[in-house]
Amino acid sequence: MAGHVRLLALAAFVDGQVTNLALGRVPFASSETAEGDVSKATDGDLQSQWHSRGRDLLEPRPDWRLPEHYFVEEPPASVPEWRLPSFNMMQGDYPGVLLVDLGAPSRIDNLRLYMSTDPGGFRTLKVYRSLDGLTWLLTREEKSELYCSAGVTGLHPGWPQATRYVLLEMQDRCSGFHHPGIFSVAEWQIWGSPWVQMIPFLQRSWPFCPDLRPCFAYLELEATKRACLADDACDGFSFSSERMMGGSGSGCFKTHCRGNDEVNGTEALKLPAVPLGRGSFGYWAKRRWPPPFELQHYQAAFSVQYTGSVNSI
Repeated sequence: MAGHVRLLALAAFVDGQVTNLALGRVPFASSETAEGDVSKATDGDLQSQWHSRGRDLLEPRPDWRLPEHYFVEEPPASVPEWRLPSFNMMQGDYPGVLLVDLGAPSRIDNLRLYMSTDPGGFRTLKVYRSLDGLTWLLTREEKSELYCSAGVTGLHPGWPQATRYVLLEMQDRCSGFHHPGIFSVAEWQIWGSPWVQMIPFLQRSWPFCPDLRPCFAYLELEATKRACLADDACDGFSFSSERMMGGSGSGCFKTHCRGNDEVNGTEALKLPAVPLGRGSFGYWAKRRWPPPFELQHYQAAFSVQYTGSVNSI
């Protein structure tokens, strides 16, 4: 590896670091208002608040489904429509729902829910998790008066299973000053660390591994990282060397670009025995952490129910 610069040290600060994975990731909500749009649930500001619409303002939606534009890239070609089992009982905005895509499989340390100072509490909270957005597991169901008090904070333990999508379902509205048709949350935090990360590996070199798809030009770095994380076949990508730490650049997504003896450990990344290009491009590598043994054999508690036709994309 002599003769080219490695950037692993620059990324060391992210290895295993627990951060708020939901920060800045706009969730999907069962509904929202102009003043309380859903982006305020994860914007990091405890003074801003997400509000659902009142149930008297919504028509019953027995065939409610998640819109396709929710997905980071595109929905799986075989599944353009899906719904969770409890969604078939939705009437207006009941139950209330918040769903966030963390962008990559992650281990969850804890969930924190900061309640709004406005009406909008609930007594029943259900938490679902999913790795692929298609098969969901009910992680926990809690019944409590906690969230009937304005401005309180709830802390919920996480789980070790690799998770990309997290969904909150709110039921059993509180009485008293709470409006009988609104859910409201000031901030939803999901603390954890990704199982998979993109690491800046080489500054001015890149491996001659097979291209996964046609190369790209003038693509923003963060968008490039998201695209590689979303595709399991992507092992990394070359990127304009002068834009390795930010900005728009050119490059190619790479596949079959892991060392034969690599076991996806956390100690090091290895490249296959292929020639290296030098000069105009650097290389971002995908680092994968192996899930615990027991997670490789789990079975989902339930599968989603599909509605509508299935189309190819």
